[in-house]
Amino acid sequence: MLKKIFESYSYIFIDAIMIAMAYTFSMFFFYNIGVEVDARALATTVPFIIIFKIVVFLMFKVYQMLPKHFAFEDALIISVVSFGSNLVIVIFLTFAPQTFIFRSSYFFIAPVELIFILLPRLLYRVVNFYQTTNQWYKAIGKRTLIIGGGQAAELVMKEIFKNKELNYLPVGILDDDPKKANSRLLGTKILGPVSLFKDIITEYNIQEVVIAINNYPFHKIKALYEDAKNHPVRIQKLSSISETKNTPQLSQLNIEDLLNRDPIVLNNDGIEEIIRNQKVLITGGGGSIGSELVRQVARYNPKTLIIFDIYENNAYDIEMNLKRQYQKDGIPMPFDLHVVIGSVYNHVRVKEVFDTYLPSIVFHAAAYKHVPLMEENYQEAIRTNVMGSYHVMLEAHLHNVKRMTIVSTDKAVRSTNIMGATKRLSEKLMQALAKDSKTLFSAVRFGNVLNSNGSVIPLFMKQIADGGPINVTHKDITRYFMTIPEAVSLILQSMTYMKGSDIFVLDMGEPVKIYDLAENMIRLSGMTPHEDIEIKIVGLRPGEKLYEELLIDGEFNEKTENSKIYKEEKPFNEIQFTIEDIPNLDTATKEEVKAYLQSKVTSYQPSES
Repeated sequence: MLKKIFESYSYIFIDAIMIAMAYTFSMFFFYNIGVEVDARALATTVPFIIIFKIVVFLMFKVYQMLPKHFAFEDALIISVVSFGSNLVIVIFLTFAPQTFIFRSSYFFIAPVELIFILLPRLLYRVVNFYQTTNQWYKAIGKRTLIIGGGQAAELVMKEIFKNKELNYLPVGILDDDPKKANSRLLGTKILGPVSLFKDIITEYNIQEVVIAINNYPFHKIKALYEDAKNHPVRIQKLSSISETKNTPQLSQLNIEDLLNRDPIVLNNDGIEEIIRNQKVLITGGGGSIGSELVRQVARYNPKTLIIFDIYENNAYDIEMNLKRQYQKDGIPMPFDLHVVIGSVYNHVRVKEVFDTYLPSIVFHAAAYKHVPLMEENYQEAIRTNVMGSYHVMLEAHLHNVKRMTIVSTDKAVRSTNIMGATKRLSEKLMQALAKDSKTLFSAVRFGNVLNSNGSVIPLFMKQIADGGPINVTHKDITRYFMTIPEAVSLILQSMTYMKGSDIFVLDMGEPVKIYDLAENMIRLSGMTPHEDIEIKIVGLRPGEKLYEELLIDGEFNEKTENSKIYKEEKPFNEIQFTIEDIPNLDTATKEEVKAYLQSKVTSYQPSES
């Protein structure tokens, strides 16, 4: 800290010398061309001029400029301040009874003085750049190719030169602008268009690729990845630019960038109209989907937001996350926030929540979702996914809640496992309750959510970090994938299309082969599949299917106004249900539970493998 202060304010002393030298140089120049100057008067006056100029420089914070980062903008400010202060002196000379120098002399003095003031700063900058660059070259950084030759690329290059920890050595730039071909950006040659990428990474032995273009299209990122996947190349992209420091933030290419579809763009018209000034209850509000629901609902100005979850740590985390965000923005939280700990299968607790807070909108995200775990813990699957869902839906109906959405899964479709069957049963119960209810009910069905708790992505990341192997259950197994924010945005969007007893299905693009996913994650980690990390086929787990589906009957569906949201138009089937029908879960065997589920969900076909 003291060093930085010394570096900055030492320029007061340097500037004083430079101003004195500028006047001395000017005096000798005038003397040599025959212009008379009162040297004694000038020598007496210059110390006062120096003090005046230093004070002006302090007023305009010239000495708060960082010498190591002295740039054109800083030079421009100093130029304006210097010429401005000289203009004040000329005005003073105009009205002063006695002068020490001709006013016209400042046509010479002003630029000379500016050169003398800027020179030490420019020399310091050049020396610092040379030292930094020399250290950077000595580091023999990784051979790096930059994609893009615009302003963002310039910021990336400057960061590379400045930040030795990156350990990058730019050897070329690719840009599709033909006018930039063969020119240079900060000394690095623009080799040609991006179409040369595959040849360039081989010819130049590239180790790192940085996409220095804001919002680079998905299909172009995927094309670069496909061209580079058989080479030991790591790809990074520009994720953001710091507004405070104007420095680029780079992030490694991730699996979301390689989904078999374009990112989902939503039209949020109508969502705020539904949520504004409403009391919103989110069950499972601390989970992956629930916590994102909390974050996104908060943007639409609810009156009250109630987070209901059995796991106190998750609920506490999202509560603190929201509070910190509003504190950071410097504004009070615009809604009442309540965190309630409890289980949805405790009907007394659920009723208490509805009685206390009288929610008008309910999102039911509380559920057990892990297929193998629920095969073994079938009692808890029934308690939470069936009884818990029924309790929440029943209280929503009895309290005349305006809208209620339950979060469902593609595993509910022709399920081969207990978890999927319980979710399908909750869909059927929703439709049964909706038939004679003032509440508009709906279910939203989608597949796997990237990076959600317990999903395959974090699991594979841990296995890669451990050195492998990655365990894949079957070489041909496929799954649908969506990011958490995309899934939640579509849940909110589907509310605008609710008519009652709807089952909405989200368009998740093409299914992804898990085996390909594993290979891509290994490559994105900078390693080679089957060489650095083994992929091991371990066999399907109990209840697991090779392929997941999103529709019970493919022909019974229609698009909504949003092309990413379908509605399953399945003819309604009556279902007889009471809590008393459920087998005694304290004593029931797995076979009894399966038999019960089959009696309620005819599409459920149990499988042990």
